[in-house]
Amino acid sequence: MRLRESMERSGAELFRWRSYLPALILPFALPAVANYEYPWGSEAYAWTWDAVCLVVSLLGFAVRVATVGQTPSGTSGRNTRRQKADVLNTTGVYSTTRNPLYLGNFLIGLGVAMFPFSIYPPILYALFFHLYYERIILAEEKFLREKFGREYDEWAESTPVFIPKLADYEPPATPFSWKRVARRENTTLMGIALAMTGMEMATDLKLDPRHWELDTPWAAFLGASVALWAVARFLKKRTRFLRD
Repeated sequence: MRLRESMERSGAELFRWRSYLPALILPFALPAVANYEYPWGSEAYAWTWDAVCLVVSLLGFAVRVATVGQTPSGTSGRNTRRQKADVLNTTGVYSTTRNPLYLGNFLIGLGVAMFPFSIYPPILYALFFHLYYERIILAEEKFLREKFGREYDEWAESTPVFIPKLADYEPPATPFSWKRVARRENTTLMGIALAMTGMEMATDLKLDPRHWELDTPWAAFLGASVALWAVARFLKKRTRFLRD
């Protein structure tokens, strides 16, 4: 079996687990937490660094929101059993990169990996992300090429695989829908809040285990994220409000 075919096959097997990669940051981050010290020896700088990490993860969330909110049903979803695409997305965020959801995932995980203020977790995370998603992307491209043929080839030829080319942005063909975002992305923000507050708790416990407490801004962020998740979950499961 040729290398590309082997990678495509493994990518098809990994496809169903693609949304859970950010959770695998922990093995890379926990050793750094054990050696954590305030960035540049200052608690004030620690707050600045925490904010930078959170902004990186929220930027990834924003990329996912922009992508999901502007794409039609039947595409760019959380399907895990098989690949599906009723239409080929080539406008909106998809006019700048072929894999905007994976770009969003990368940024979300990168912010968490940066949190312990060590160079090793982000580097290891980036390498693992590349090895993991490269195979998934190859499998997805094979599926899309077989389904859409020349249309896909023409789009792929002018659109980067991962790093966005903002100069080529085209307005989305589908109007933005907050209902679609709430329905599909109701767990993403809560996941960021849980990961970030977990890292904050771990680093604080390492520095001062006897006088630890969750700072008010982090507690508020976590509480608001869980509340939004609960509301969206209720509306999705118990009502028709979030249906397009």
